[in-house]
Parts: sequence; C-alpha cells; structure tokens
Amino acid sequence: LENKAQADLMINTCRQRNVYVLPAFETYGNMTEAAANADMMARSSKAFLVHNVAKGSAGPFDSKRFAMGHNATRFSKWYSTETQYHVQYTYRYEPWIITDRRAVPWHDVRFRGYGQNKIVHVAHVNASGFNFVVHPRAFIVHRAHPQTAARLQLIDDMKGYNQAVKMNKEAVTNTVYGHSKALFDAAKVQMDSGSFDPVLDPGTLHCMKVLSWWK
Repeated sequence: LENKAQADLMINTCRQRNVYVLPAFETYGNMTEAAANADMMARSSKAFLVHNVAKGSAGPFDSKRFAMGHNATRFSKWYSTETQYHVQYTYRYEPWIITDRRAVPWHDVRFRGYGQNKIVHVAHVNASGFNFVVHPRAFIVHRAHPQTAARLQLIDDMKGYNQAVKMNKEAVTNTVYGHSKALFDAAKVQMDSGSFDPVLDPGTLHCMKVLSWWK
C-alpha cells in the first residue's frame, strides 16, 4: 500500500463489488518451530514463502484437515503470478479478505465461540453479488498455537452429534457445535432465498448510527 498506484488499484477494485482474497499459509513442524518459521515468513517476501512451500516447510492453510476452506484460491496459480486474478466461490470457502467495510455485509454476532463464522460471512458476501479477487503479492501466515478450549469443545461436541445422527438418535443441539451448526443451516436456507440478515451487536449498531464517517 506504500505504492500509490497499487493502493489506487485496490481501492478501485473494491469499489466495483470485489473483495480481495489473501492467500493463507501455515508452517509445519513442532509448535515452537512452526511458530518461529511463521514469524519469519510473515516478515519476508513472497519469493521466500514460495521457496519454503517448495521445500515442504510450509503449505496452504488447513489443506490437510479442511482443504475446501481455501482450495478455491488456486495456490498453484498464485505461486507464479504477478497480477491479480478472479476465483469462483465454492461451498464452505473461507478465505481472509480485504474490502470496503461500507459495502459488504457484516459478520453475524451470533457466531461466538468457535465455528462457521467466517464460512457464513464469506458465503453471504458471495450471495450478495461480490466477486473474489486474489491479491498477487500479499499473503498471511497462520502462527501455530495451542488449541483453544472452544475448539476442543467443538470437536468433542461434533463427535457426539455425528454419532447420534449415525444411530438415528436425536442430536444434542445446545452445545458449541450444535449452536454453530444450527445457525449455519438456517443461514444457508435464508441466503438461498435472499432473506438472510446478520445480527449485529448493540455497540456496532450504535456506532453506525452516531458516527458520521461510518456512513
């Protein structure tokens, strides 16, 4: 963004109902090593990152656990391009994005804790008619960290939920996973019908009402 021409290109692109996708990566190894490598790569160039991907010390984020979350970014194209390019939204795509906050829909505040929040937001951005443009140079690197209590709880809840469904029993929905899944299922139906309206917190609503620069 220090380059005015590049900054102007990003601003103009976002004003034309586009969102910028930041390709996301993760580093491998034990947690201490992976975190240190992430810090180093985040401060380095795209060429250095691509080199580390080629030698196997880094790779696309979550590609081993949840590839559908970022595959649409088309990493193989990003490695060699110098120009931005469009990608097609796919189901459960969840990239980190940059765009005009005054244009895109907001996150739904009900997705608290862990799970589905970014997936639903990106799906709503797509359903609202925005296009996805991958930035050719910018990227983010996930820093390895211990799993949060909410994440661990969701994993445990999900196992119980799926087991109940498999056995044709009533699944428990008043859990972290049950809550996020119910919200996701409802949001998808509403987006398909064009009626989804994300819930905002009182603080955001107040700021939108009283801050002149927000509008």
